[in-house]
Amino acid sequence: MRQFFFPALIFKVLAGWAAGLVYQYYYNGNGDIFLFFNTSWDLVSTLINDPFSPKTAILSNQGLAQVLSSLNSRTIFFLGFLSIPVLFSGGVYWICSLYVSVISFLVTWYFVRTLVFNYYRPEILYASVGAFLFYPSVAFWSGGLFKESLSTIAIFLLLASVISMAHAQGRQKIIYMVISLISVIILAGVKYYLAALAVPVLVLYLLIFKYNQAKGKVIQLASIMGVVLIFFIALSFFSPNLNLSILPEVVNREYLRKVIEAQSERYVYYPNLNASWAGLIVSAPKALFVGLFSPLTFNTNNPFLFIASVENFVVLFVVFLAIWKMVKQGSLNLSREVLFLLLYVIIASILLALTTPNIGTLSRYKIAYMPFFFFVSLMVLFAPKKIASTNEK
Repeated sequence: MRQFFFPALIFKVLAGWAAGLVYQYYYNGNGDIFLFFNTSWDLVSTLINDPFSPKTAILSNQGLAQVLSSLNSRTIFFLGFLSIPVLFSGGVYWICSLYVSVISFLVTWYFVRTLVFNYYRPEILYASVGAFLFYPSVAFWSGGLFKESLSTIAIFLLLASVISMAHAQGRQKIIYMVISLISVIILAGVKYYLAALAVPVLVLYLLIFKYNQAKGKVIQLASIMGVVLIFFIALSFFSPNLNLSILPEVVNREYLRKVIEAQSERYVYYPNLNASWAGLIVSAPKALFVGLFSPLTFNTNNPFLFIASVENFVVLFVVFLAIWKMVKQGSLNLSREVLFLLLYVIIASILLALTTPNIGTLSRYKIAYMPFFFFVSLMVLFAPKKIASTNEK
């Protein structure tokens, strides 16, 4: 894996700087990343001048206090993280972006190494490198000063620690458990719905790993039922909006709000979506396709949509080849861990596509699940062909 380290690191840093250049010149310096950086720098500068009375210091800076009051709790949580690299950037955006890109890359590299070390097969190595280290949109959106950078760090750190926890012995399990809890807290702070989706799947992974060799099916069935129960509890625990009794209403409300905000921008229309489970289920197939493969248009007027379209065509082509290979072999040959990973991808893509009809915004949010979908597709594609039996001629 060493041969991939520096190429992937350079790719990540350049992608993060590219995000800054696009927002500086294409969007004329507007956008979240400069708002986050300037606000965080103002916050750090204010607190340095009066570190023992932070509340008084912030209130005395009326401009900063006004900006902070207009931001939601998740954004303020992200600014808290961003204040650390900002503190050592000297007020230079590009240096801060470099720090964030390097941190994000090191955590991603740690996850890939953990995955490959514990489940080494050639197809896993190649698939993880392609899906997690050189996936363009992941490097772009997680390398700049976006909230997705922190959520990506939390997700990959959580996955690495859970995999390590499953294979560790003795006190090491406790260390990895603590890291996992910290990762969940960070992820819940910036993207609570991702934490609510990821935690049950990872708990299921741990249970499957523990009882994989069990002879009795009762134990495995009980573990699966337990995770289903954890899933329902986790949804309402992370946010009242994820309570299953009101989930369709919340999804529909978010969809309508985002459509109004989109105004003249490109958005996806779901004619059957309403505040009921029936409307959500009917709209789910279209949302799944949109969440995985949209946009598929070569709109040269928008560089984001153009690049995203090229990337999505590549993903669609790889998925087609993977499905064709499985059909030709006559076997899915997917482990239970992979199937539950796909379950996370499906649920996340449907919910995010329905609540984020704006194509441009969805292209950014997709990095929470698309690398895993691409990883599975590449893994199937790179897997060795089935060896013919001795009875075949």
